[in-house]
Amino acid sequence: KKAEKNPKNSIFKAADFDENFLPMLQADQVILDAMCAAWESVTDEDDSKFEAFEDLLNHELFKKTINPGQKLVIFSEALDTVDYLARRIGRDDVMVISAGNRSTQFKTICENFDANYKTKKDDYNIIITTDVLAEGVNLHRSNIIINYDTPWNSTRLMQRIGRVNRI
Repeated sequence: KKAEKNPKNSIFKAADFDENFLPMLQADQVILDAMCAAWESVTDEDDSKFEAFEDLLNHELFKKTINPGQKLVIFSEALDTVDYLARRIGRDDVMVISAGNRSTQFKTICENFDANYKTKKDDYNIIITTDVLAEGVNLHRSNIIINYDTPWNSTRLMQRIGRVNRI
């Protein structure tokens, strides 16, 4: 039956559903509750991916031989991951950019990461961002990009790489 106020919506009665529908939903809720409880016990110390990244960050990525400009660009698919990385890295020279602050921080991004920008600063040596910086900005004072998580679309990956790969 169609709803009177909005005919795009349908109205269902309890009798319209399979009699096992509610018990199956309740079983799903038990599984979800168990998953949430298990997730509560996960801590930062359980993150082996970050541990490997941190080792590279502390011992490799800022070697003058591979990173003479001492700048690093880190991309992630998710803002939660960007925030997590910034918190875990815990350095004062980390800049976090997302859609929420890209426009207000654009000048600072350019000053710290664009080799052609008139004013060059070194307030920030690491920029952690979502794909909001994958296009439209030069970040070529860095010659290293870390794709903390790889996008599913190879074009997006190439756009990220293009931020530092300038002739």
